[in-house]
Amino acid sequence: MRTRLFTALFILTVYLLTMGFVLIKNVQKLASFEAILLREIEIQEIINDLGTNIYRAQFYVYQRQSGEEFDNDRIISSITSFETDLAKLAELYQFNINVERQNCLHCHVAIDDNLGNMEQKIQDIDPLLTNYKQNISSLFTSLDAKRNEKIINDIKKFGNKIISEMNYIHHISNQMLNELDIETRKNYLAVNNQIILTLVLGIIISIAIIAYLIVYLTADIKRLVQQINLLAQNDFSEPLALEKTDQEMRPLVATFNKIIEELKSREFKLKENAKAINQANAYLERIKLTLEDKVRQRTKELDQTNKEIISHQLKLEATYSQLQDQTRELEEKNTRLMELDGMKSEFIQMANHEIRTPMVTIKGYTELLLGGRFGKLPEKALNCLRIMERSINRLTKVLENIQNYSLVEKKRWQPDFSEIDINGLFRDVYNDMRIITEKRNQNLRMELQPSYPKIICDRNQIYQVMVNLVINSIRYSPDQSDITISARYEKETQEIIFSVQDTGMGIEQKELKRVSLPFYEIKNIREHHSGTIEFNSAGTGLGLAIVKRIVENHNGHVWAESAGLWKGSTFSFSLPLKPNKSTT
Repeated sequence: MRTRLFTALFILTVYLLTMGFVLIKNVQKLASFEAILLREIEIQEIINDLGTNIYRAQFYVYQRQSGEEFDNDRIISSITSFETDLAKLAELYQFNINVERQNCLHCHVAIDDNLGNMEQKIQDIDPLLTNYKQNISSLFTSLDAKRNEKIINDIKKFGNKIISEMNYIHHISNQMLNELDIETRKNYLAVNNQIILTLVLGIIISIAIIAYLIVYLTADIKRLVQQINLLAQNDFSEPLALEKTDQEMRPLVATFNKIIEELKSREFKLKENAKAINQANAYLERIKLTLEDKVRQRTKELDQTNKEIISHQLKLEATYSQLQDQTRELEEKNTRLMELDGMKSEFIQMANHEIRTPMVTIKGYTELLLGGRFGKLPEKALNCLRIMERSINRLTKVLENIQNYSLVEKKRWQPDFSEIDINGLFRDVYNDMRIITEKRNQNLRMELQPSYPKIICDRNQIYQVMVNLVINSIRYSPDQSDITISARYEKETQEIIFSVQDTGMGIEQKELKRVSLPFYEIKNIREHHSGTIEFNSAGTGLGLAIVKRIVENHNGHVWAESAGLWKGSTFSFSLPLKPNKSTT
């Protein structure tokens, strides 16, 4: 089928190209005739102008012969115009001759002859015009009347010949116009007829080719339509036969058969899926019934739970009411405790003042007696006085701790901030505490870095903190034990970490957070016995409390570390390099 289609299209294309070529040649020929015809019309106008100019020149010559005055410039102007128009006429005829030769118009004998005669007559006019101009020039320069008469007669003779030639040229031009008009009409008619014939034959050939192809394709298309109707009825039993199909239609038929096979396969799968869906629906129906039972059961349980929640909510509301009452009671007790704490502080201050006054008197007289101001005393009396002096010193120290704690707690002992040298501070603590550790045969050591950044704090208060921590380690470390004081700089937090480490009694984990409470002692209060530096002696329980308050006033932190009883302990505190503005 493809070969037949290409053959028909080839025949139609060749026919159209051939007719088009002939039509183009006829159109070119018609265009040439029209070009020559247009030039002939222009030539007619130029011939009329030539006649007018030569007649005007002759008229001026007759005026001269009759003795009338005339302007020489007019004769020269008429002759010049005649000469210009004659040159233009020769140019136009040369154009027509070129057009005629290029388009083989010489096959038309009459037109070809007229063009040749026209060219010859124009050439014949040139010598006549030359003689005419020469005589006119002689007429202008001659003064002899007889000679002028002879010149005028020659001018008239040459002018009449020129007029005769021009009349002949005009006659030939009229003939050419008539012949060109006839030929143009004939060519127009021929071109129109050829166009109509080409269109008619082309339409006939196209209709014949289309009809042939429609008839040829109808059989296969009808078979495809029948098969599609079967597919619409879900009948996939009969595929199309390839051997009865045209070669070009076979790929389409093969694809159509594949579609049929695929539809058969899908129909089978759909049936299987329908069975599976029916089974699934039955299973889902059973599950639905089971779920409904479970939902009803769960709903009952939720109702019961909701009732229990409501009951608990009522209980919680009652409990909340009780908590509010207890909160108010605690607030009242807290207020009362704060009042008692204020009264306690005032009592401590008053007792401290009242005790300190007689203690100063007792201490003064004791020192006088020991110094022999009232005479020499027996050794036993001196020993008693020395015991009294040590007791007075311990009591004085207790009073100082109570006073310091009271001042720190009420924030009356405000820090006096300044830049300090840590190495110098540690040397002072080491030198002051070494005397005490030597009495107990304890080894006091320092572990310091070569240099520290400057830190802003109250040197006296930090010195008191270090002394309290060292004395605490001395008390709870046996003789010949090690005590180490150290400091390190933490760059990330911009802090100095101070530490006092000992190898003494240690602290249980449950007691670590309570050691800094005021008046708190780790051991049983019944085992309490006073002392300053003796092993396992106890003080007022305010030393670490004072340490905690002072460090917190410097925006620092205090903490204790111990692995357990008799495994030593480490007390540390941190101080920022610069305290907060609120503190300063």
